[in-house]
Formats: sequence, C-alpha cells, structure tokens
Amino acid sequence: MEGCKSKLLICLLFALVLFGSLLLPILLSGIAVAAPTWTQLTGGLADQSITAIEWDGAGVYAAVSNGNVWHYSVTTHTWSDTGGPQGKSINHLAWSGTQLYAGTSNNFGVWRYDPKTGSWTDTGGLGGYFITSLAADGSGVYAGAYYTPMPLTYYYNWIFHYDPAAGAWSLVLFEGTARNPLSYDLAWSGSSLYASAGVLNVRRYEPRTGAWSDTGKTGTHLAWAGSALYASDGNTSVINRYDPATGNWTTLPPVSGSGPAAVTSLVSAGPSLLALGYESTTTGKVWRYDPGAGSWADLSQAELAFNCAVCADSSIYAGASGKGVWRLGPEVVPHLSIASIAPNSGMDINAGLAATIAGSDFKAGATVRLENTSAAKVIDATNVNVVSANEINCTFDLTGAALGAYDLIVSNPGGNSVTLAGGFSVTAPSACGFGSGLGMLMLGISLGLLSLAGSIRVRHRKK
Repeated sequence: MEGCKSKLLICLLFALVLFGSLLLPILLSGIAVAAPTWTQLTGGLADQSITAIEWDGAGVYAAVSNGNVWHYSVTTHTWSDTGGPQGKSINHLAWSGTQLYAGTSNNFGVWRYDPKTGSWTDTGGLGGYFITSLAADGSGVYAGAYYTPMPLTYYYNWIFHYDPAAGAWSLVLFEGTARNPLSYDLAWSGSSLYASAGVLNVRRYEPRTGAWSDTGKTGTHLAWAGSALYASDGNTSVINRYDPATGNWTTLPPVSGSGPAAVTSLVSAGPSLLALGYESTTTGKVWRYDPGAGSWADLSQAELAFNCAVCADSSIYAGASGKGVWRLGPEVVPHLSIASIAPNSGMDINAGLAATIAGSDFKAGATVRLENTSAAKVIDATNVNVVSANEINCTFDLTGAALGAYDLIVSNPGGNSVTLAGGFSVTAPSACGFGSGLGMLMLGISLGLLSLAGSIRVRHRKK
C-alpha cells in the first residue's frame, strides 16, 4: 500500500513538473517585451555614416560624414541633396521653423540653409570657432562655441545668439578656461535657454532680461522634454531631472540594469526622453524614458550603432554609423502645426505689424487671426502670404486692441485649423518711450526759449 502511495506521489510530481515546463513559456511570452522594429529609409544614404539629424515638420535633414546635408520627404519617401555645405564636418543641426542651421566641428562656424531658395550661406562671424551645440528659439539660433589661440594652453568659451533679421551674432556669455574647453550643451525650453558645461552647474538664461541664474547642479548633456530639463551627469548612466517650477533636481533610475552604461546625448521626445550611449562594449544604444512609469525601455537593434536621433510625433528617426537613417514607429504624416511667430508681441498703436509664422503643412489660401477670448476680440490678419509649407508672412492692425495674451490661429482651406495658445501679446506703448519723447520735447522748448531770450538781449545791446 505504501509503495502505491509513493508511486502515485512520484507520478503527481512528474505531472506538475511537465505541466509547469509547458505553462511557463506561455506565461513568459505574455509579459515579454517585443523587440523594436526599425525600418531603414532607403535611398542614397543607405551606406552613409550620419553625424547629425533634425526634423522640419515634413521630413528629416541628415548630415553625412563628408559634410553634405540631405533631406528626406515623408510625403514622397525620397532623399534629395541640399547641395552643401560640402566639406564642413557638421556635428549639429537645428531647425528654426523656416530655416536650417548647421554647426561645424572644423572651425567653419555656423551655416544656414533656406529651403525656399535651396541655398546655403555662412552666417558669418564664427569662422575659426568649434561649435559644440545649437538650440533654435523659434526665430534664430543659439550656438555654444570655443576657440583657442596658439599654444593650446587657454580656451575662450562663448555662447552666441543669431538674429536672422539682422543677419548678425550677438554675445550672450563669455568664459575663459585653462587646459580644457567647456564644450557647452544648450537646450531651449520655449522661453528660456539652459546651458551646461560639465564642470560647472547648469545655468538658465532669460532673453527678456539678459539675466543668468544657477540651477544648483552640474550637467553635461541636456534636453528639454515636456515641462522639465534633463541633464546627464558626465559620460555616466546618471540622468537628473530639473523642475523649473520648484527649482528641484531629482535623479532618474539608471538607463540600463544589465551592465555599465554611459550616456553620450539626450533627445527630447515630447513628454518623454531619449538617451543615446553605450553599454559595456556595445555602442550606439538607444533608451526611451517613460515619465509616467518611471522606467527605461531599450530600443536598440543589435547590428545598428546609432549616433544621433530626433523625434517626430510618436516615431523616432535615428542616424547610424555606415548604415544611413532608420525609423522606429509609423511614417509620420505631415500635419498642420505652428512653431512660432516673430515678433510675438506688438503695441496697441501699431496699425501695420508685419509678422512671420513658422510651422508645417501650411496651404495656399490659409487664413490667420488672433483671438482674445476674455475680451471677445478677434484680429484678422491681412496681406497673408503662404511662402511655403513652413512659413506665412502677414500683417496685423493692432490699433485699439485689448491688452493681453492672444491665441494665434492658422486655418487651411477646408476647415483644418491649429492654435498656438497665448502665442501673441498686445502691449501698451512703453512709458519710458513716452517719457523720453516728452523729455526731448520739453528740452527743445527750453532751448528755444533760451535762444529767443538771448537774441532779444543782443537786440537791446545794439540799440
């Protein structure tokens, strides 16, 4: 009897083991993370090494190792050579909304590409500088740069801003360092500029006041994503998040738990974040951070070593070493959007304010208006000229308009509209300007009276 029980127990254990071995793979398959599927953008860049990449609302710009910049259209699915700037060793690209800027690593400064004319021009003034980063602010671009005289014992480190209307660079920051350059990285939040320099704390610049402030923590690579700034801590796997509303820094979980990793660049992905770098001996890794879950996902593909990436909607476009550009996610369909308006404010006495709107998918016949819902005020633009799918020029009559913030609305034929909430402000004439004008008037009257009195005295003496 006891022998039968033992045999029965052994049979039951064997059955459990067999059942578990069959069930376990099924359970694991249900929770396994699917491997990412990258798709190559076929064409002339399939075997090229990509050094920089940027999105313009209708496609991707990619710089290749020989210095040329190409553009991929998501509408036609084809690559076209922009024609330059050849031989300039481009390491950074930035799209301002209407034009592309390219920063070089071999002392050729910053170049600008106008897609309307298909021409490249040197922005001038930064020849001889090594460009470490670019950050577009909606109209122009900021550039981090350094320069060293001979011998190589001291470095001049600069941050400049380029105004395309004036066609000139202006100095934002200058610092000198011994032995090593600061190699600024820059990030634009929509209203403020952030600058990192590795050994120095990350700083914030307010263009309206020209003031710099210290955020309290060092950082190397920067990206603005959602409503926060992200900064890597040197070439390590540590990434910190800065909340400008509270002024507090918090540390994110490590990008990888399977081995030593290092982050070499950060990329904004809407509300989330991309980190590029390497893990152990594997280069070209890509990780995506989910702020809601507080976790990272590995998006890498074994045979691809990614150098750079840019996000468009829910898709990622990444440049690889010797294998062109790849896409993770669906092909992006161009859609109506507003990136910026310049200028973004005007006085209520201006009867003909000329403005330029940057965005994507603008159609011929589009209309533009400003709306202030609290004041029930609508200002329709006149002289609307759709220069391209990315640019509209128009004029606003602001005479007597209610002061405050206005929504900017662009409507394509057929009823498709997009709004830039609070994108424009109507302001009162400067009190300082009025006072200055009144002061000059009073000075003129005073000088006139003195002159008249002097001439009268002269006449009296002659008599």
